[in-house]
Amino acid sequence: MKPALRYGLIVGVAVLAARGWLADARRRQGCAMLAAALMAMEIWLAELYLGRLMIATLILMIVGVLIYGYLPAPPESDAATRRRKSERFALFVLAIGVTGSLATYLAYKNAPGAYQGSPSFFMDPSQKGSEYSLTRVVPVTGPVSAPVSPDVIHAALDADARTFDRLLAGYHLLERNYTWDFHNHLFLRSWPLVPDYRVAGLQIVAEARRLRADADTRGAAARATLRDDDPLAPVLDDIAGYLAFTFDRSVVLERMSGGFERTPAGLQHAAHLYEGEAKYLGTGLSEIVKKHGRVLNTPMLAPVTRDFMSASDAIYQAYADHIVGF
Repeated sequence: MKPALRYGLIVGVAVLAARGWLADARRRQGCAMLAAALMAMEIWLAELYLGRLMIATLILMIVGVLIYGYLPAPPESDAATRRRKSERFALFVLAIGVTGSLATYLAYKNAPGAYQGSPSFFMDPSQKGSEYSLTRVVPVTGPVSAPVSPDVIHAALDADARTFDRLLAGYHLLERNYTWDFHNHLFLRSWPLVPDYRVAGLQIVAEARRLRADADTRGAAARATLRDDDPLAPVLDDIAGYLAFTFDRSVVLERMSGGFERTPAGLQHAAHLYEGEAKYLGTGLSEIVKKHGRVLNTPMLAPVTRDFMSASDAIYQAYADHIVGF
């Protein structure tokens, strides 16, 4: 029997039993059984996503709840008073928890240098100037015309897309394996890891660096076919600039992650480092595409730009739903 079905049956039986106790006015036992059933349902999620430590914690909580449920109930008059006090206490704890969590989040979010990953400008307001500036290249507002060498332009854009995609693949391998490695230490989990995953991930980044050399060559050849007042010229300039920016950062990431992974706790920071950078890689590329949308979406240029735009969107979507650090 599959784990999900097995746990579902256990929880179902427990809920039915709790309903029976509640119907018989055995409120204490019924509530305890219902709480235990809901926590038992979480064991399946703990097995899938966390590990043995979380499962053991849930089991201890379930045992504690059941023991509480089967302790002798206080007299009815005392029970009503205690219930009111318990409800007020629960509301107080909830308010303190929500307020404390919000205050902690705002304090860390706005504290200079307080971040657990990369890019730093995602979390640190004082580092906003270190991100890629979308104002460094000014679009040309003139009419868009067909390039004289469309195949050369297409080859350059295709080389850029392959380079970005390969760099993302390296970041993804590192981010996932650092995350699993950290969870193996924290939750006593046994996620399978890519052997020597740091070496494997950095090898993919090195492959992307070699692709970048080809992309730079093709980009320079394509740019030479365009006049400075051609609206397509700033598009190539922005992509070349962003390509250089991302690979400059890749060296910083390698150094930072190497320092982080010296301790089990540091594996979490290394994971957030590459997760944040992978997200920004797609976000920055998407912003460049939006910035030059008038040119890239021109119907006459579709045969030249369509593949690049499709690849850019796929790179963006890969981490679009990721919340860095979670």
